[in-house]
Amino acid sequence: MSYIQSNIVITLNALTSGNFTVSGGDSGKIFMIPAAVGGARVITLPAVSPGLRLKFICGGAIGNTVTITRAGGSTISGNLINTAGGNCVSFPKAGAVDVQFTAVAISGDQCELISDGTNWYCTGIGRAVSFA
Repeated sequence: MSYIQSNIVITLNALTSGNFTVSGGDSGKIFMIPAAVGGARVITLPAVSPGLRLKFICGGAIGNTVTITRAGGSTISGNLINTAGGNCVSFPKAGAVDVQFTAVAISGDQCELISDGTNWYCTGIGRAVSFA
């Protein structure tokens, strides 16, 4: 997979094949997620380390499920706000394995993950963002 990187924003060119692994050196950066062409895709987080901070934003309709998954035995806890159907519904979760943007995710759906060195903590909002 190729990507375009600026100092802060990494734009994944196209999730056309394979998956993507984030580096710990990308802490503090924003990842723009494009359409997942040809099927579901997985973005793997780096190993937990205190202070790692990553943000993921859908840059448009993604078309297929994109799963953001943790590395190793860490977990993801937090609160996601789902705005489907014009309602804002809170989905708190402790001990999740993944965060997902489903195929109906739209431009602006987003989540941010922060590590304390043991686990990940997540906040997010969107029409199609959830824990798995």
